[in-house]
Amino acid sequence: MAAEETDLRQRLSTVLDSIGDDTLRTVVEGIFSLERLTTAECPHCHERARVLVPDYRGFAQGLSALTDQGKGKAATAVPPAPKEASKEELMAAISEAMASMSTTDLVRVAR
Repeated sequence: MAAEETDLRQRLSTVLDSIGDDTLRTVVEGIFSLERLTTAECPHCHERARVLVPDYRGFAQGLSALTDQGKGKAATAVPPAPKEASKEELMAAISEAMASMSTTDLVRVAR
C-alpha cells in the first residue's frame, strides 16, 4: 500500500506541475462555485429557510488535501529541546521575579 501511495503522490505532483494558467483558473473557478446548504433567517419575516451558500471551507480543505498529497506536507521546524535548569538557576529566576513584585501581588500569588 505504501508503494501505491507514493505512486499516487508522484502522479499528483506531476499533474500539479503541469497545470497551465488556464487550467488552474478553471479549477479554481470550479472550486469557488462549490455550495452547501445551511439554515438562515429572513431579515424581514424572521422565518428560517434552507439556502445555498458558497462552501469556502470545502474549497480550502480540498485544495489543502490536493497540495499535501501531490507535494507532501510542508516541513515543520523541530523546536529545540528545553534546557534543563539547575536548582540554583530556578531559585535565582524565582527570586528575581519576586523582587519585582509588590507586596499585594506576592500575597495574591501566595493564596
